[in-house]
Amino acid sequence: MPIWNWLNFMCRRYKEGIDVSDTKDLYADVKSAQPGGHFLMQPGTLNNCRSEEFFTPVLSDRNTYEHWEELGRPDLYSNARAKVEDILAGSQKNLLPDDVIGKLKEIGRKADETLKEK
Repeated sequence: MPIWNWLNFMCRRYKEGIDVSDTKDLYADVKSAQPGGHFLMQPGTLNNCRSEEFFTPVLSDRNTYEHWEELGRPDLYSNARAKVEDILAGSQKNLLPDDVIGKLKEIGRKADETLKEK
């Protein structure tokens, strides 16, 4: 499931294309940084750095090659497996109201009875 979520996000981002409007043009921010300085505290950078255009991958690795090797050279599938294990190990909260859960259990019980009769 995490791989599908990742692929879905990437496809959606590609479909949206690249925003080249004035609010996304940060050349002036970069240019204002003097040698030895940085542009990270510029207003334009701060406003845009948390947008979905700056994708932080959950499953792929951004470590150095050496660190990636130290971690055991994890690939996309092992990272996805670890993500699933983390999700399953965490507390599972049910987002459905109790009455809906009760109705679903009743539907399941009736379905089981119907199948036993056949």
